Amino acid sequence: MYHGIHPKGYWQFVAIQDVPDPNKPETWVFQLQTTWKKTTEPENLTDEDIASLGKHWNRAEGMGEPFKSANLWVPEGTKISVNKMAYWVPIKWDTRGGRVILAGDAGHSMTFQRGQGLNHGIADAANLAQLLQSVRDGGRTKEVVVEEYMNELVEGAGEEVKMSIVNTDMLHDWDRFLESPIVKAGGHANQTNKIALEEQRHREALANGGTEPNP
Repeated sequence: MYHGIHPKGYWQFVAIQDVPDPNKPETWVFQLQTTWKKTTEPENLTDEDIASLGKHWNRAEGMGEPFKSANLWVPEGTKISVNKMAYWVPIKWDTRGGRVILAGDAGHSMTFQRGQGLNHGIADAANLAQLLQSVRDGGRTKEVVVEEYMNELVEGAGEEVKMSIVNTDMLHDWDRFLESPIVKAGGHANQTNKIALEEQRHREALANGGTEPNP
């Protein structure tokens, strides 16, 4: 699995979906995705324009490897699907006495770059199963446990939806990406901590009228 970020605001994703024969890479099936904000390309483009293989190849020409080759090698005649990212910050709903339950994307659809949609869908199912078991075992009512489930979903998954929105926005903003810890520190914990300390000192300096504090 590879992720890529382009200075023009494109986000790329390459992942293997199926490996019929490990010794024959030409038989492997890949999933390719490219996402961008509406403002990145002309407003008058239709879905047919966006899905044009020619336009897809044109986008690929400016990408780095392996994204450039992976997208340029898409064979003539391949159908490209167009989807528009959407999200839903959950709010409390009327459970109709514990009879209406929302889970997964029905309860908290989110942008996918952080990869948390499926995780929270599984968490919903596990949490709901445990709560309903307490009804079966006696001592609690369905109305009460579904209300508890709803409150936990709205709070937990709702926060994740908001975080995913921020993450998706940053991944399509080259300037913000260049300020991220992964670019500045390369994922090394010590370097990341050093940068965080420097940024804290900078904030303290601003709070002190522009005078840098003593290290």
